[in-house]
Amino acid sequence: IILLQDFSKYKNDIVLIGGNGSGKTSLANALKGEDKQYISVIPAQKNLFFSLNDSNVLTTRMLDLEKMLLENNINKSKTFNDYEYFCFQNNQFTKLIIAMGANHVSYLTECHDKGIKSENDKTVFDKTRRIFNTLFPNIQLKYNPESFQHLFCEKGDKHYHVNGLSEGEKSVLYYIMSVLMAKKDSFIVVDEPETYLNPSLTNTLWDLLLEERKDCQFIFITHSIDFVLGRNGIQIAWIKEFEYPNKWEFDFLDNNFELPQTLMTEILGSNKPIVFCEGDDKSSLDYYIYRAILGEKYTIIPVGGHHEVVRYRSVLSKMTWLNAEAYGIIDGDNHSKGYIENAQSNNIVVIPVNEIEMLLLDDSVLNGVLKIFFPQDYSDRIKEFIVEKKIERIALTSTKTAIDEKLATQKIEEDSSLERMKSNLQEITNFNIEGVYESKILEIKEIIQERDYEKLLLICNLKKEISKGLANKELDNDYIEKAKQQILTNASLKLTLRNKYLNF
Repeated sequence: IILLQDFSKYKNDIVLIGGNGSGKTSLANALKGEDKQYISVIPAQKNLFFSLNDSNVLTTRMLDLEKMLLENNINKSKTFNDYEYFCFQNNQFTKLIIAMGANHVSYLTECHDKGIKSENDKTVFDKTRRIFNTLFPNIQLKYNPESFQHLFCEKGDKHYHVNGLSEGEKSVLYYIMSVLMAKKDSFIVVDEPETYLNPSLTNTLWDLLLEERKDCQFIFITHSIDFVLGRNGIQIAWIKEFEYPNKWEFDFLDNNFELPQTLMTEILGSNKPIVFCEGDDKSSLDYYIYRAILGEKYTIIPVGGHHEVVRYRSVLSKMTWLNAEAYGIIDGDNHSKGYIENAQSNNIVVIPVNEIEMLLLDDSVLNGVLKIFFPQDYSDRIKEFIVEKKIERIALTSTKTAIDEKLATQKIEEDSSLERMKSNLQEITNFNIEGVYESKILEIKEIIQERDYEKLLLICNLKKEISKGLANKELDNDYIEKAKQQILTNASLKLTLRNKYLNF
């Protein structure tokens, strides 16, 4: 009752989020309690099948469905064995279809008996086929005129049974019927509302259903970031802590987050420490490598460049109410010693290679990919490649990095005095670009002369020219993909890279 009172304070629909094991499903079960008056529960759907093997379903009517939907179906979905729940779920799907047909026939019969014309969109079936057709314009739902127990589909000149729908189409049909038949003025708890549906279809479906049932308050339980971001005007309920079996601590959150909502949703849905890394999205090489090495114990989130990594980690660490561990990983990028020391003091790991691509040329990775088939001269080949062709380019890129860092640290503040502004500008103007460039040229030559392979990886910024062009040509065909696979599957290599580069 207390939980329902908390939810009912909000006019908006609610999305429950939390990491695995945070008690979302247990909370849904607790909301049910012994009260079957006001809460309908729609479990996550797996496989749906219409069957008349059970003769009891033939007498299903709307009132039967109301009672059935008020049962604790989420609890059943989690405790039945697979076969028992499969039978239960399909029996429910069948009952929904039969009850919907019975409701439609009852309305048409009533209109006939009263001598009045039936109206469109008055029955559950009318509304169901309208919503379904909005989502799937080429499919029409129809009942067999000789038996309103059999729902079939019409697509062009083809007719087929409702079991011929795809799993996604059947899930949409199930959700529509369940929501439309739920008791008036009730809470409707939906577990995993995105199951079998793509994000664009999911958002449209639930927009339509929420519009149909404005009398109800929906409580969605989801792991899907796409679903949360696709909901407008929702209230997020974040389960902070769960103590089995029935003790929860949770917050109702507003949307005025200091971090983008996409990040906040992923952070709130995780029960692991957070690691921000470079990379535009989860297709990036940074995310792939760090997830392979750290993914079992950390949630890895790519956020763009190194500035974003530093900023987001700092913002998250200040959100003390979250009590979240936050770390960052950035490339070496020829950062100054002072910058690296400052980053490390703020839980930012600066990996000692210039770019993430260079990590794939670490000795341990090279050995893992090449030791069986190739002689141990790969590092010499890479050094020769840099000596002959790329020293100047590496030095120029390093100089630009130094200039960018200088500009970032010499910003002129709005409240500065005129003299201070002049001083800042003079410091920028006096920056010795030639000196930085010549120093970098000398550093590269000394590293090559000393044959210090690891230092070479630290300063090399050629990315794909080395990792794909040279590696694939001189080391092994499709070397990069083989290296990635080694990092993903080789437990010993993961541990080596973890201890060498990612010491949190």
